[in-house]
Amino acid sequence: MRVACVLIPHFAVQIEVRRCPDLQGKPVVLVHSKGSRRFIYDASPRASGVSPGMALSTALGRCKEAVLLDANLPLYQTASKVLLDALSRVSPVVEDSAPGLAYVDVHGLLEMYGGETRMVTALLQAVPNGFAPQVGIGDGKFPAYIAATHAHYHGAAQGTEEPSSYLANVSVGMLPVPFKTIKRLQGFGLTSLGQVAAVGVGPMQAQFGHEGRFMWGLSVGRDTRLIVPRQNQETVMEYLEFPGPSATLPSLLLAVEVLLGRIFSLAHMRGRYVRSVTLEGDGEMTSSWQKSVSFRDAIGSKERIFTVLEGALDSVVLPHPLIGLRLTLGGITGESGQQGSLFAEVRQRDRLKTTMAQMEERLGTRPPVYVVREVEPWSRIPERRHALIPFAP
Repeated sequence: MRVACVLIPHFAVQIEVRRCPDLQGKPVVLVHSKGSRRFIYDASPRASGVSPGMALSTALGRCKEAVLLDANLPLYQTASKVLLDALSRVSPVVEDSAPGLAYVDVHGLLEMYGGETRMVTALLQAVPNGFAPQVGIGDGKFPAYIAATHAHYHGAAQGTEEPSSYLANVSVGMLPVPFKTIKRLQGFGLTSLGQVAAVGVGPMQAQFGHEGRFMWGLSVGRDTRLIVPRQNQETVMEYLEFPGPSATLPSLLLAVEVLLGRIFSLAHMRGRYVRSVTLEGDGEMTSSWQKSVSFRDAIGSKERIFTVLEGALDSVVLPHPLIGLRLTLGGITGESGQQGSLFAEVRQRDRLKTTMAQMEERLGTRPPVYVVREVEPWSRIPERRHALIPFAP
């Protein structure tokens, strides 16, 4: 399967440099947290010896002059979506592999654009200005990716008919496997794909299991993975700028209510239902805050959406004052995903079930909801006439 790989090396670092030109030429290292530990998200070429997935302590030991920045994941995801939307105008089949890395099915594109050169030009021109893309063409995703890494900025490269010839000297660090697996390979003295290929599929599978067979296949240029097209979901977005920086929950909820009102006042939102909401806040120092909420059942009322968001944001502490808020509704559909009952009592019971499910999600335990039942209505003691029975949805 002929595949084109569109690669923007150090995508997140390029975004940060575009925002702050003073970082140009410096060893920029982007860091993100997983629990209590901090890892490298991306690093500029000048940060020698530092690679994504590496622990921060290890990275600092290899590059003491590193300029550390907190990774702004919402910003990178937004920029990645813009890139993918642009590539989708060239080919209908585009896979979102990672921020700054996309695979394009070129089947039929050569005839459409009149040759490979024009097709590659269309892919390069589709990338938003300010980035330095590289395009690789190969028989499979991994060969195309390696070809892209050998291309010049704003240029393209093509894998040879004998992939093992140009893969032999490629570092095992290029394999699409976890960082700890790469460290294990290096621990066995396997530093290049040629060495992995020489080991053989049997020993690799015996030591690494299914992952070992996968890595050996890639080392000899065999990549049968299919391109998984990105799912294009209809979304609606509105943005609100605060009069002044604010970090209080009431101001955040007020902004959410205003944005929901704007969206649901649009003509094409009548009778539509929503499956998810994403809130993105812009900070004074260009840092961002993000909160996503998914609904079990699609919701078609701004009041119900606001009620759910109000509960989800109740315990949120903003990390810094916000100067603006972006609200995006995702998974928009024309159906609610559930059929309401004709009987009012049943509809009321269904609403109570939904409320209980939301409370359980928020509290982390079953909410204390009870139903009053008659036990001994003839009793002279009031406390014995009725009883509280746990509500069973």
